[in-house]
Amino acid sequence: MSFKKSLLLFLSLSTSSALFAAPGVVVLSGGGPEGDIGVTSDWSYPLYKKLIDNGDTTGDKKIKVVVLSLEKPDSNFMVDYLKSMGADSSENLVVSSKKDANDPKVEEALKDADVVFIRGGNQGKAYQLWKGTKVHEQMQALGSRGGAIGGTSSGAMGLSEYSITGGQDFDSKEVLSDSHSPLLNDKVAPTTSGIHNDFLNAVPGVLADTHCGERGRVGRLMAVMAKATEDFQDNKIVSVCLEEKTGVAITNGKAEVFGTGSVHFLTETVDTKKERVKGRPLSYTDVRDDALTEGWTYDLKSRSPDFKNIPKNAKVIIPVINCGAVSDQLSLKSTNVARITFTEPAFSSGLSIAEDAYSDERLISRDKKKGVMQTLSFDKLAKNPNGSVVMLNAGATLKGSGKNTVVLSGAEPSMILDCQYCTHTSTSSFVSTQDQGDQSLRSSSLVNMRVHIVGAGDSYNVETHKLGLKREVASAIANPCISFKARHEKIDKFISDDLKIVQKLNCSK
Repeated sequence: MSFKKSLLLFLSLSTSSALFAAPGVVVLSGGGPEGDIGVTSDWSYPLYKKLIDNGDTTGDKKIKVVVLSLEKPDSNFMVDYLKSMGADSSENLVVSSKKDANDPKVEEALKDADVVFIRGGNQGKAYQLWKGTKVHEQMQALGSRGGAIGGTSSGAMGLSEYSITGGQDFDSKEVLSDSHSPLLNDKVAPTTSGIHNDFLNAVPGVLADTHCGERGRVGRLMAVMAKATEDFQDNKIVSVCLEEKTGVAITNGKAEVFGTGSVHFLTETVDTKKERVKGRPLSYTDVRDDALTEGWTYDLKSRSPDFKNIPKNAKVIIPVINCGAVSDQLSLKSTNVARITFTEPAFSSGLSIAEDAYSDERLISRDKKKGVMQTLSFDKLAKNPNGSVVMLNAGATLKGSGKNTVVLSGAEPSMILDCQYCTHTSTSSFVSTQDQGDQSLRSSSLVNMRVHIVGAGDSYNVETHKLGLKREVASAIANPCISFKARHEKIDKFISDDLKIVQKLNCSK
């Protein structure tokens, strides 16, 4: 290779920017089974078809697909599936070592590819084996000629600029309980970050995670995002959490949502506050979450949904801060329970508690409880955007502390969802993968939601929907509503001890 070519290759592989030119289309899929070959109504068909529709980019008047994987696949399904959508040829390419990744035959197979699709497996291993090789070079060349690139599960995670490719496996609880958990570091180089920005970089400015609903990973991705914004001094990162059987097709910086579930687009706001202390839970407040279902498009450049093109069933909502209230008598400790439990505690209104929200207990459906609780928590907020949902881990305690504020105690992390700024909602036409058998659960879109990760000593005002980190002194806010105690005393004369009615009352000025 000439010195000029060597220099160009070195620069391309060492930069943290996107590929030489943005790929024509990038498909990120959250994992789970694809549809059947020939069935155009299945969730995956319109998503994956975007790869083929990108067309011939090598000038040979043919569309060639290469399905890339670390291990020999069990079947030729993906090869046949993509070919059935209109590709002229489709082939498997197994690259399981550095030697393979620099093999001239492998390089040749990728040189004239119009589409590369990366199967699931282990994105950390892919990073170690493919980075800086002929495979890496050819993937960049594919982008520079406007080719199409896609991936599912770990294959999708490795495509974002900021990729979770440190080779470690962890869940939400582990990295929320310790914001500096060693699991966030690289397995091969433990003193370095496990978040990299020097790999495939097909989607600039994005951090992607998959299996979002089924494995309860919104908290996990927020913990990674908190670290990434510090590691790379970039508070404009868009973190994308894709549920199974759900994905996005990205063209010219716009991500179109397809599939059965939700895609969470998480971004910091001007109000975001973050506290990461080694050995302590993460505090990360006022993070925006645009949870979008099929039919929505998200503009990655403006970091906002595209409101010019919204689903037909989308509705405008104007949530009212309903003056939710909490008495200082409130004290609730979450315990391990092998069932789905939401509590609307006495001496409160506008507050729902998802108990044991990070549990590894398996339900009758064999899903782990934490995934179902996450999905149901967002569903509960969609049905009552005036309220707040607190996802407590077992062992965490929520106590009232006056002025309609609750304080978390214990060493476990919690997540608070609120919709004070929400503008739109819509419902998926598909039954959720987290449905428990009655076909009633469908994912909902919630535009401009707020998510808060809180640790011991952090507080949340149920009335104003504001967070206070323990290191700060909460601002005194005048109460525009009749006090909860006064309302309770008046209502109690007529309804005895039926606090459920009290909980449903809205407070008005």
